[in-house]
Amino acid sequence: MPPKTAALASETVIVPINDHSDGDLSHRPTAASLSRIDPGIYLEKVAAKWMEDRGEAVPVSKENIYETGPVDEEGTPEILSLMVQKLKKEGYVDEPMVEPLSMDWRAERHLLPERIQKDVHQYSFIPRAGELVLFVREIVGNIVFDLALEEHRIVDPATKKYTGYPQWEAGTVGQVAEEKVLIEDIIMETKKEYNVNRSGFRIECMSDLNNHQKGYSKQYKYVPMHHIRPLCFWQEHMNGIDREDWHPTVKHALKATSSFSLVGKYRFRGQWPNATLFCKGIYLGAEVIFVGDAVRLIPTNEEDNVEDVLKINSIRLKFSNLDAEDTQQSKGIDPLKIVIRLVGKAYTLNPDRAFSPKAINSDEITGSFPPGMHGYDAWYYLHDPKTGYQVSLNRVLGRCFEGEAMTFWFDEASMEFGVEGVRQARSFAREKDKRIPAGRKWYWAETRADSLDLKTLNGLEVGKYDRERDPAIWRKMIRIIDGVVGEMETKVAREVSEVSKPAVTFTARDTGMVKTAVQDDETEASSEEEANGDKDEDEQAADELVGALVEGRGFGPTVGEEEEGENEEEEEDDEDDDEEESGDEMASEISKRARLDS
Repeated sequence: MPPKTAALASETVIVPINDHSDGDLSHRPTAASLSRIDPGIYLEKVAAKWMEDRGEAVPVSKENIYETGPVDEEGTPEILSLMVQKLKKEGYVDEPMVEPLSMDWRAERHLLPERIQKDVHQYSFIPRAGELVLFVREIVGNIVFDLALEEHRIVDPATKKYTGYPQWEAGTVGQVAEEKVLIEDIIMETKKEYNVNRSGFRIECMSDLNNHQKGYSKQYKYVPMHHIRPLCFWQEHMNGIDREDWHPTVKHALKATSSFSLVGKYRFRGQWPNATLFCKGIYLGAEVIFVGDAVRLIPTNEEDNVEDVLKINSIRLKFSNLDAEDTQQSKGIDPLKIVIRLVGKAYTLNPDRAFSPKAINSDEITGSFPPGMHGYDAWYYLHDPKTGYQVSLNRVLGRCFEGEAMTFWFDEASMEFGVEGVRQARSFAREKDKRIPAGRKWYWAETRADSLDLKTLNGLEVGKYDRERDPAIWRKMIRIIDGVVGEMETKVAREVSEVSKPAVTFTARDTGMVKTAVQDDETEASSEEEANGDKDEDEQAADELVGALVEGRGFGPTVGEEEEGENEEEEEDDEDDDEEESGDEMASEISKRARLDS
């Protein structure tokens, strides 16, 4: 927080606590289903009432929320660029991320909280919308794991003999089950009220990222839970099957395992020249991970076992040295650096590596641990529980699945399965995904639709392939809804809307965030390009009608994701110098993006 001035301190007003409250912050519910939320909206309401009572409230026009500044290729304001500009001007910013002119943002803010609440509190093994999974269309018999051969094969329940291998395919989860999924559904479908098109999952085959032909996505199938496996276990499930017999969609899916996109950007906080963007989730490779989930951590030493997990409390995009562009000609100035950090509490199954030899109380595990951490041996704190723990994307293996689920799949509750497969998949993706430049390790997509290069989902066009998408019309509609246009503008907008009625389901928008891969190694130079300022005729017409935002330079530096040797704790802001990504210029490349609605 910025230091208080003497004047501000002298005007401090102490508000007495009501007699019916003891004012003890430690007196709050501890149920696992409850979580602490940002009190900002309530504090703002209290502050507004206070200012009104003092007679110092100033009415604010709705026009004030439509700030001018950098816009993306669709003409939508680049809120992150605006925040950075404001940070540079004012020195300190701590504000929610609000995008009033984005129809995508308006839809997401209503849909995402409910989805996160549901996904985080249900079984971790249940596939989530937008994830990549392995699946089989039909099974004659049972899929059984042979621990000796480390193979999954089909067994005839009558003869108890192996009859072959499952025909695994890979695809995107388009729809999730409407009925409750039980742990027993992993091995055999339990009794359901509805047919599989409602009790099961709709999986659409994955097309090649490097090919504009997306015919595989039309080969969808509704399947029950026991037909599905997480993609992170591809190696264990494809083992024993000749490569020539692999379904093409498996390799298509593996190409996307070194990409990511952030979900639910909700707050920007910074003191110039550093800042942090807080997010509610991230699509990482095949999976989506939300705040509240527990993820398995890849050991820094490849010879070590997977024993650690991180319960995520925060997902952050951290900016350092934002003034690098202004001072890049000066010697001794650190280059701009951006990293992604998952922050929370870390736990381990290994008492020899624990912060304390005392195991965590079982009551605490039941009340506060995510579902995926249940079913294992005793957990220990990996670090001082009074501090936080943060890791980079390279350390994240994927969600921690319930011990009982791992036993159903592999005959033992071990977190070790999948680690080598994820390493190989990411290496394969970095070689085959043409969107990742040579020498870089990640493709940063603004949306899930872009990350998977989806053309359609659930029969609807999405992202850059959506021919009915018209953000210019949407922005006019938003201004009408908010009452910031005149009668003539309203009439023209309605006439235009009758001609073109864009579908808003599974839509996506372009933003000014740079389309690039994350660089893990040092001395990777960024580049600086001016955003294309040209607009098409529809966009120009929209600007004339509703006074759309003026053009501006886009903000989008290359992201650096350094290789970690040791994990930093939350309060440690500086990274090791030898792990920093450097760049001589701040990049401002504008690329087309797509957003898949939650």
